Amino acid sequence: GTIIGAPLKDVLASIPLLIEAHTPGALCSVFLLDEDCVHLRYAAAPTLSDEYRIATDGVSIGPHVGSCGAAAYLGRPVFVSDVLSHPHFASFRDLIVQTGMRASWSSPIISHDGKVLGTFGMFYREVREPGPAQIQLIEDASRIAGIAIERDRSKSALAVAFEKIKNSEAELRQIVDVIPQAIVVMTPEGKAIYANRATVEYSGLSLDEGVSYLHEYEQV
Repeated sequence: GTIIGAPLKDVLASIPLLIEAHTPGALCSVFLLDEDCVHLRYAAAPTLSDEYRIATDGVSIGPHVGSCGAAAYLGRPVFVSDVLSHPHFASFRDLIVQTGMRASWSSPIISHDGKVLGTFGMFYREVREPGPAQIQLIEDASRIAGIAIERDRSKSALAVAFEKIKNSEAELRQIVDVIPQAIVVMTPEGKAIYANRATVEYSGLSLDEGVSYLHEYEQV
């Protein structure tokens, strides 16, 4: 229950830790695709070394960029069992030797409508091929991360929409005021919360009086 209400970064940080607890020797990370849809930024990598994280943060996606950059670009998992001998990692060679990374498996995090949101990555310090259980685990982790990201984004989209409505309410009232027809805004319970100028002028009554007048008028 606690994860559901938690901020996105906490949820995304808990996913690698959860997967690592089930997979001895694995180091996990979550990248989010930038708004520019080109760069990957770390959202969570609790056990990755700082040097590896700093060197790969902001990497551009592309068909031959590591496993995460390629997975985000291609929209499908990219499993590299030996990064030292793989052409995708040629430009990261010094970093690999320095940090001891050897296997890198990545899966894209995909939204419900098929957009790439980021990647979930799993690394090992030895050459390793993923088995069916690990492939399933990576898939599950990516799906959970996707749900968390989408929920967070729809929440902030909702907040922005509400803000716009609040700002446009005053504008709306000005428009409604110049409409010659009598307009009354009512709650579902039938309580009038607003009457435009035409209503007030037509009835010669205040908003509250105009409302009771309208109630009587409707009943006639």
